[in-house]
Amino acid sequence: MQIAILFIAVYAVIMPSTAKNGDQQSIENPRTQIRQAKAEIESNYKEKEAACLKKFVANPCIDEAKLQKKNALALIKQREMVLNDEERASKKTKLESKQLQATTTNTPPQTKTNLPSHVTSPQAEVKSNEQANASQKNASQIQRQQEKQTQKQSQTHAQAKLRAHKAEQKKIEAAKKAAKRANKSAQDSVNAAKYQSKVAAAYKRKSAVEEKNASRNKAKAAPLPSVSTSPAASKSLP
Repeated sequence: MQIAILFIAVYAVIMPSTAKNGDQQSIENPRTQIRQAKAEIESNYKEKEAACLKKFVANPCIDEAKLQKKNALALIKQREMVLNDEERASKKTKLESKQLQATTTNTPPQTKTNLPSHVTSPQAEVKSNEQANASQKNASQIQRQQEKQTQKQSQTHAQAKLRAHKAEQKKIEAAKKAAKRANKSAQDSVNAAKYQSKVAAAYKRKSAVEEKNASRNKAKAAPLPSVSTSPAASKSLP
C-alpha cells in the first residue's frame, strides 16, 4: 500500500511537469522524484523483508514483498519511458525550430523585430501540440496496459497464495498423520511389553505351583518295608 501511494505521488509530479513545455528542467525534476521513489521502494522492501524473516513461515511473506517491489518498479519504468519520449520530442522540436529559423535568415529586419523573441513559428507550435497530444495518448495507453497487467499480477499472486496455503495445509495434515502413526507404534510397543510381562509372570507362577506339588508328592510316598522280629520269624531261621 505504501509503494502504491508513493507511485501515485510520483505520477502526479511527473505528468504536470512534462505537460508544460517539455524542456530539460521540467523533465529533470520528475527524474529526481523517480530516483527518490526508487530509493524509497528499496528501503520499504528491506523493512518488509526483515519483518517477514521474523515470522514462522517467511517465504510467502517475502514473495509478496518482492512482487510489490517488482510492480512498483515496473510502473516507474513506464513513467521513465514516457519521459524519454518527451525528451526526444522536445529535442526534435528545438532542432526543427532552429532549422526553421535558419531558413528565415533572409527575412526583412522589420519582420524579425515585430515578433517577440520567445514566439515560435505556427508550424513548430502545431508540431509541438501534436507531439504533446501523442505523448498524452501514449501515456493513457500505457496506463491502461499497466492496469491490466496489475490486475493480472494480482490474480496470479492470489492463485499463488492459495496454492501455498493448500500446500501448507497438506504439510500440516501429513505431520498430524505421522504423529498419529508414531503414537500408535509407541502404544503397540507398550502393549507388547505388558503382554510379555504378563506371560512371564504366568509362567513363573505355574513353575512355582508345579514345584510345590512335586514336593508334596515326594513327602507322601510309602516307606520301604523293615525286617520282621516276630517269634514265628525267629523259629524259621536256621
